[in-house]
Amino acid sequence: MADDKQLLIGKWTVWVKDWIWEYEFSSNGTVAWKDTRSLEKGSGNWSMSSKLVNLSWLNSTTRESWHRPLDILLNKKTFYSSTYFTGPYQIEKVRSVTPGLPSGIPVNPEIANLSWDKYVDQYADCKYDLNYKISQNVSFGYSSILQLSYDDGVNIELDFGEIEDRSMPSDAARNAMAQGYLGRGGRIFPRVLAPATVPRLWMAKSKALADQDKDFKTFAGVGMAGVAFVLSVPAMPAGLPPPAGVTVGKTRVPGVSRTAGAALPVITKGSEVTEEVIRNALRGDQTRTLQGKVSLPAVQRYVDRLLKGDVPPAIKMDGQTIVEGNHRYVAAKVLGKNVPTTPWRSPGTKTPTPIEQIQIDKIDWGNR
Repeated sequence: MADDKQLLIGKWTVWVKDWIWEYEFSSNGTVAWKDTRSLEKGSGNWSMSSKLVNLSWLNSTTRESWHRPLDILLNKKTFYSSTYFTGPYQIEKVRSVTPGLPSGIPVNPEIANLSWDKYVDQYADCKYDLNYKISQNVSFGYSSILQLSYDDGVNIELDFGEIEDRSMPSDAARNAMAQGYLGRGGRIFPRVLAPATVPRLWMAKSKALADQDKDFKTFAGVGMAGVAFVLSVPAMPAGLPPPAGVTVGKTRVPGVSRTAGAALPVITKGSEVTEEVIRNALRGDQTRTLQGKVSLPAVQRYVDRLLKGDVPPAIKMDGQTIVEGNHRYVAAKVLGKNVPTTPWRSPGTKTPTPIEQIQIDKIDWGNR
């Protein structure tokens, strides 16, 4: 326990419900946090007693405690107290070297004698370009490729879909690494690429997704300014109302037709979207998803964007399965709108379920 302070200093990955944060502890008693999926961040203080590490945050009533002795591997010896969640959560030290594997777990002979600097997460540089290798058939979309460089001169590419968004218990993470294999570029790949096995790649993917979101907001703002200018020009056809007697229809996102008489309410703003509205919009939809749930506030924000005329990034689809873009899909269904899609490859590690069965979380995933 005497070494807990030394162990604490540095970066930790923290999973609380559906949030993933990074905490960085400094020896002077301060700690900083940032959301791996957005640009949100904050700071606070930590103190250590004989049994606990206690955390508090500036301008927040949230309090956290970690039990001593600390363990760098994923564990739940923690307690979180806030207005939106109370209970244990998962933490793990961000490692830059290979963790010790427990005795009795066999190491794949293919990688047993290789230097750990060949581990896929030990890259020297990671580059992400929003426009890299985007299909010419996609009218609006972003790259999903991380370009990795290593100290031995090897360069490889890694797709977002290869890095899974799921937590793993420590024994599963150890097994995935011990039973890794020699992949492209002579790199050691764990059996599962996830935050617990490739924390640096997970952070790189999260930052890339945040860059996409920032670029989309900029693009949408410029696009709306242009539309406002065109519609303000007198006598422009696009700004004229339809002739009397002409009905303006809506085209829904492809899916099974709704039961007759089950018309959707007219939504004029995101706050009008409720769980019941979403359930009605998704009823009978045969589209499948790899995601277990969506955030209601996130769907409401996308509804507001669509109502303003924003053009969202294309939803990634593997046939009839949503690989990425569930919130956009649900928002479009609620409004009966079409959104762009692009073919994508499913990672194949999760079993898809009907979108109509997706859970609806009332907590805002974008806010701490």
